[in-house]
Amino acid sequence: MSPEIEKHLKKILQCTQKSSERVYFATHDLVGQIGKLGKRKKQRQSAIEALQKIALEAYKPFRASAANKLADILSPEDTDCLPFLREGLKSKDIDYGSVCGLLKVLGDDAYREIVALILDPKCSLDSRSSALSAICEHSGQPFDEDLP
Repeated sequence: MSPEIEKHLKKILQCTQKSSERVYFATHDLVGQIGKLGKRKKQRQSAIEALQKIALEAYKPFRASAANKLADILSPEDTDCLPFLREGLKSKDIDYGSVCGLLKVLGDDAYREIVALILDPKCSLDSRSSALSAICEHSGQPFDEDLP
């Protein structure tokens, strides 16, 4: 892992509910910085690994952000992330980022797994509606018909 990303990761994992508001916002910015670093070819793999770790282990408010940043930098070549993404479908904290990540890696082939999530009554309504919105956007189907 690159030293810069490793330093950010350490700070993120140290942030807790008891951290000050200033530390909280600074830490949230670090998640975004790792996402930006992931767009650089040399640091991409380190960023992917760090964002997965944050999504699983960090203070809860940072998990969804990390999963979303991860989805932003994934590409169809990132099939090694599929186990993480599939497991993320079961987590209310990172399910939306996992859906978006699956769509980036698998494209249309992710639909079967995502539709299963949408139809699963055990999943929260928020998770199911977010997955439906993501799959509609990916497929080019109108979801909200331009409603406010």
